[in-house]
Amino acid sequence: INSINAYLSKLYYGYGTILSELPQSDCLSLMAEESLLMDTKKGTDESSAKMVCESNAVNALRLAVDLDGNNVVAMHMLAAMTGGENDGGEGRASNEFVSALFDDFADTFDEKLGALGYKVPQLVGEAAYDMLKMSNMDTFHSALDAGCGTGLAGRFLRPLLDGPLVGVDLSKKMLELAARCTITKGCGLKDGDASEREGSEEDERSRTPLYDSLVSLDLETATIDELV
Repeated sequence: INSINAYLSKLYYGYGTILSELPQSDCLSLMAEESLLMDTKKGTDESSAKMVCESNAVNALRLAVDLDGNNVVAMHMLAAMTGGENDGGEGRASNEFVSALFDDFADTFDEKLGALGYKVPQLVGEAAYDMLKMSNMDTFHSALDAGCGTGLAGRFLRPLLDGPLVGVDLSKKMLELAARCTITKGCGLKDGDASEREGSEEDERSRTPLYDSLVSLDLETATIDELV
């Protein structure tokens, strides 16, 4: 029963999300569908039709939460649509929501950002390099990659360090991907991108993790001891 409820919860979440995102014109078109389980008679124009869509979206999300109390994505969406009445007044997305969202996104994260021409990791590296030059140092002694995700920024930070690189993220699946990266493989580095080396030196680099430590933490509450 629990597995069925969890599956139904996802269906209601998807239904609620679709309804909430429909433009007014599409909502008005829906009002002509007699088979829908909603009070379509109240949607007499685009504005009122949109209200019907949003009302039914909230009902669908409430059902999603009722069916599965662990569906944190549905909880977050419901809180967002009801003005935060369900989020305890925290004013921010819960750690559970952020973790679940990026866990689901992890496997396709790099591919989708690449398709968008995402340059933030490179810009982070360039900014860190500029700071290094202004400090008149050759390298930084350590770095904390906050919200490291799959390790895309770590690829640009590592060459600037002579000490540990620590990555922190709420998504454990993102961290699992970052943990697979080495000095010469992964984390945005495509096959053939690494410089060619021979013998034991290349073998050692291919086995050396890009990150010295990867931790699943909320940085707002983390302590230094948890990061070291």
